[in-house]
Parts: sequence; structure tokens; C-alpha cells
Amino acid sequence: MECFSVDESGYTGFDLLNAEQRFQGAAAIAITHEEASRLIEQHFPNLVAPELKYGALARRSNNRERLLSLQRDVLAHHKCVT
Repeated sequence: MECFSVDESGYTGFDLLNAEQRFQGAAAIAITHEEASRLIEQHFPNLVAPELKYGALARRSNNRERLLSLQRDVLAHHKCVT
């Protein structure tokens, strides 16, 4: 059975008119935990955080190309939708 991982961003609960969070997004990807770990290690070999957090990674300019490279890898090799 194919397994999809799903994540969301920007959810404010029932506060649908929250001016600070005007957008909510969700994404799903068919990837194993082992493959996800491999990609994280490949693109962010010095990462010590337990999971990728875009906000934290994007603050450092040297991570921007790594984020784009990871995204290209995921889009090219895995079923995914946003």
C-alpha cells in the first residue's frame, strides 16, 4: 500500500479571519521515512533539528539553494500535490 505524508501550514483553528495568517496550505507526498531521511541528509547534511522548518531554514541565505534543490528532487521523483 502506498503511504502519503501530509502537512499543513498557516492553520489558525476557528479564527478564519486572523489578519496575521491570511493563507493556509496543505501538501501531500508519497515518500517513505527512509527516503525522506536520505533526502534531508543529502541536502542538509549538518542539520541537527528533528524536522525541516522552512521559516528557520529560509532565514539563512546559504540554505535557499538547498531548499530549491530539495524541492526539485521531491517534485522529480515522488508523487506529490499542494
